[in-house]
Amino acid sequence: EKERIEKLVEEREIAVQHRERLARMYEDKEEFLNQLMKERNSAYEDKMTAFKELLESERKKRLLERQAKRKTDRREKHYRQKREEQERKEREEREERERKEREEREEKERQEREEREEREKKEREEREETERKRREALDRQAKMQQERLDEIERRNRESEKAAPAAAAAAAPSS
Repeated sequence: EKERIEKLVEEREIAVQHRERLARMYEDKEEFLNQLMKERNSAYEDKMTAFKELLESERKKRLLERQAKRKTDRREKHYRQKREEQERKEREEREERERKEREEREEKERQEREEREEREKKEREEREETERKRREALDRQAKMQQERLDEIERRNRESEKAAPAAAAAAAPSS
């Protein structure tokens, strides 16, 4: 039992020594931690300052880039609108020109068709007139031929009538 008590007393003394040593070390620890925190804070502040400077310069750079891009975009948009307006005008002029050409062509075709129809009508009328005159001439010739035949037939009949009468008149005298 004595050994156990001695051992406990000895452990207690060791613990007290450790506590005293740790108490002295506490101040050193606090000082070390404070110095470490100051260094870390200083490094953090330096990094934060550098970051803020970098951030500010990056913001300025990007602002300038955006301004330049907007300016370029506006210029391109202006040129594009100008080009589209020019193309639209050219297209409208071309369509108007094509429309006029088409109308002129259609008018010319219509006039040619009317002239052709008029010419064909005239030719048809001339053919009909020629045919009518030819028929009239043929009819006149046929009528004259018929009149001649009728005249010949009439003369033949008269001569036949006169011949028996002449034969009868000639027969008594003989």
